[in-house]
Amino acid sequence: MNIKLKHIYLCLSYSFLALSFIALTYVLINLSQGNHFDFKSRTWKQNGMFIFSSKPAGASIYINDKLSKYRTGSTMIMRKLDIFSPGEYDIKVTKDGYISWNKKLVSEAGLVTWANYIWLIKKDIGIKELTSGQKITRVFPSHDSKKIILETINSGGSSFYVYEVDSNRQIQIIGKEKIPLGTKVNNFIWSNNDNKIIVDAMVSGTKKYFILSGKDFADVSNLTDLFNLDFSSLTWSANSEDEIFCLKNDSLHRINLSERSITAAIVDKVLVFNIVPKDKNKILYIRKDPKTLETALWQTDVSGNNKLIIIEGLSPEEAYGIYAYGNLEKVALISKKSKNITVMDMNDKSKELDLSKEATFAEWSENGKRLLYGNNRSVWSYDFDKKKEYKVFEGDIISALWYPDNAHVVIQSRNDNILIEFDGANRTNLASSPISRLIFTGDHKTFYYIDDNGNLIQLDVS
Repeated sequence: MNIKLKHIYLCLSYSFLALSFIALTYVLINLSQGNHFDFKSRTWKQNGMFIFSSKPAGASIYINDKLSKYRTGSTMIMRKLDIFSPGEYDIKVTKDGYISWNKKLVSEAGLVTWANYIWLIKKDIGIKELTSGQKITRVFPSHDSKKIILETINSGGSSFYVYEVDSNRQIQIIGKEKIPLGTKVNNFIWSNNDNKIIVDAMVSGTKKYFILSGKDFADVSNLTDLFNLDFSSLTWSANSEDEIFCLKNDSLHRINLSERSITAAIVDKVLVFNIVPKDKNKILYIRKDPKTLETALWQTDVSGNNKLIIIEGLSPEEAYGIYAYGNLEKVALISKKSKNITVMDMNDKSKELDLSKEATFAEWSENGKRLLYGNNRSVWSYDFDKKKEYKVFEGDIISALWYPDNAHVVIQSRNDNILIEFDGANRTNLASSPISRLIFTGDHKTFYYIDDNGNLIQLDVS
């Protein structure tokens, strides 16, 4: 080979290597960016990303019925996979000793699909009987579910006890001295820190309100006799366990328990009110103007100052339920006549959503991104990020509540206690023929309920 041909050969070889290196680099860059090559269009296109975490972590991931090499991450360290070209995938997550998790997930180019709420339930759930022979008929859990009021029935009528979950101890809270045995109790209302209780009761046919406080709730105050007033709609203040808001003759008042005083009317002509959950100084209320008969949703602070109309033009013939989220970022109103839901975005005071579902209740998830609502036949959820409504459950429904992880719903039906995801997937029946709903502490492990024999049962699910 002469020198000239040799130089040409070397140049071509180096050029080929250089082009190969550039091409390989180009491919690797695209792959590292989560792209895939579409042979039909002969172009690189973006993949979508799935993010997996499960409780417990380290579960196997099947993709379209094929076992992958990947495992689910934990809440702290999630598994991120950008290997999915756009389309729908059958995902199964499995772990020995646990019920499999299954869902169809959709990959969208350049977008993230979250599966960070996978809760694997043990196949053999741990069941522990905490009481026996008490014939419990109703329960009233505290906010943190660490204390549960139990109503039992015996020959003398109803008795009430506080069951302390951590110590497995029971304390009788209604006795002959201050609240007579046989008193018909309508409801127990726990204060925000679970240290005091309002008792809504009927004594000899008369409506009475009592306050239980102190060690073992032994201190009892008869609120009705103390102020000689006919109260309704009592609600604990979010600021202090010494303050209660109440309606009296359509006027809103504030009671101070330590001072044994009650304010003059904060606002009048109130149809219904609600304390804003996180902004402890704000109250929402619906007021009907006595002159114009116009009905509107108002906002005020706890002293009755800084009154502000939020929603005008509400129907004067209808009653409404008010469901506020957080620092008043969103408000949902349910018409008790039409059962329609109106959701307002309070940042720009605009109507965000109308839902015609004959709803009788609503509850915001803790992060405010989803709304749970329904009636005694159907439960739905609405995802505000995806702007999508899901049918969660249909049946003979007694209650439906968000679990604190924002992704699961706890439902008591006539026949079962059910754990189900916000979109109706991965339903697990945790108890049959329950007397009470599932009570939960939020540890993704423990539930309590009353079985059909009237015993308090503890479930260990993971």
